[in-house]
Amino acid sequence: MKITNKMGLPEALVRAVQRDQHNKPGHISVTTLQKGVKEIILTQRHWDEFEMDVADMVNMIFGTAVHKVLETEGETSFAEEYLSAELNGYTITGRMDLYDMKLKLVDDYKTASVWKIIHKDFEDWKFQGCGYGWLLFRNGFPVEKARFTAMLKDHKMTDAERDSSYPQKPCVTYQFPIGQTEIYDFQRIAAEKIDQIIAYEKKDDDSVPPCTPAERWAKETTFAVMKDGRKSAIRVCNSKQDAEAISAENPGSFVVERPGLDTKCMRYCLAAPFCSYYREHYGKENEA
Repeated sequence: MKITNKMGLPEALVRAVQRDQHNKPGHISVTTLQKGVKEIILTQRHWDEFEMDVADMVNMIFGTAVHKVLETEGETSFAEEYLSAELNGYTITGRMDLYDMKLKLVDDYKTASVWKIIHKDFEDWKFQGCGYGWLLFRNGFPVEKARFTAMLKDHKMTDAERDSSYPQKPCVTYQFPIGQTEIYDFQRIAAEKIDQIIAYEKKDDDSVPPCTPAERWAKETTFAVMKDGRKSAIRVCNSKQDAEAISAENPGSFVVERPGLDTKCMRYCLAAPFCSYYREHYGKENEA
């Protein structure tokens, strides 16, 4: 990957975001396993062709800084420990922020948005925690729970004061148990993903099936019932028919279609320029 510095930012920032390819051939990390097969294969295949600007990678700098501050070991814990285990011909890897042997606890630190907490969007954290639990189990370490501690970059105390459902502090925790069920569920999902990668890794780019809607962070098309002079919608419906029925009951209102979007594809997928799904749905040939 080529890192550019179009704003002429300090060289220290450039060094902070320098990235080696995340996964060696035949290896795959717990976090990578959350991605779609197409994204995984295209990222691996086209890594040397990617280009990013340091100014667009500030979130990585925040995350690295937080981890640097917190990588302190205790008497019964170890930090930044790298573990690996074999599954279906691949080596699954993971580097845990902290593991406490006495508490049988995996600790992970995150920087996040308040919206992740408000929407209780924790599935990726749970998968990662269970993946680390599987690695610990396979390497002979007992584990019973995972805890994610998030520092909220966009927290506003004024919003917390006027809204009790808003995160009340700029730091929150999400904890869950890890038992045999969670460990074996992770192994099943990981094995299925690895089998799919093996099945398609020698196919050409366009022959690899697109990522699933969940992997694309897809938002469905909705239909908003609007009215002149009002900023917010009267109702937002999943079907045009329902929206039109509500509009008919509200004189002067009208229906506005809000097209669904694949947020991951549009904003966060390095492989998008090489992806046939992205070209078909968001390429220049589809621009008005």
